[in-house]
Amino acid sequence: MIRDVLSRFERDKRGVAAVEFAIVIVPLLLFMFGIIEFSRAYWAKEALQQTAVDTARCRGLKISAAGCTTDTGAQAYAVSVGNTWGLTIPTSNVIITSASGTTCGGVSGFVTVHITYTFKTVVPDLIAGLFNDTLYASACFPSGNF
Repeated sequence: MIRDVLSRFERDKRGVAAVEFAIVIVPLLLFMFGIIEFSRAYWAKEALQQTAVDTARCRGLKISAAGCTTDTGAQAYAVSVGNTWGLTIPTSNVIITSASGTTCGGVSGFVTVHITYTFKTVVPDLIAGLFNDTLYASACFPSGNF
């Protein structure tokens, strides 16, 4: 009797697809979420860099309509540009140097902007340590009236 039950169980192929699916789905989901999170981190880095470039240009040209006539105003501008990209950047993470003698690549007369941003993954338990990291962006633009 036990031999008959085991024999029938061995020949029965109805649950094979479910077992194979259960084996494959975990690595597949990890791979998929890894791609999504890496893409989000790359996008955040590019958005952060564009924010730094826009802020350096605004401060370098001293655009008064955007409030970039002072470093504090340019910091607020950087925060608002970051918000349009969906990045929440604290003002303390935006460092603007516009004093005379500021160099960029060894050439003086530039405004420099350095921004740091902490990227947080939305799936920290699945992909631990993938990207709970600090991203950096910097840009410079000639300072002065043109």
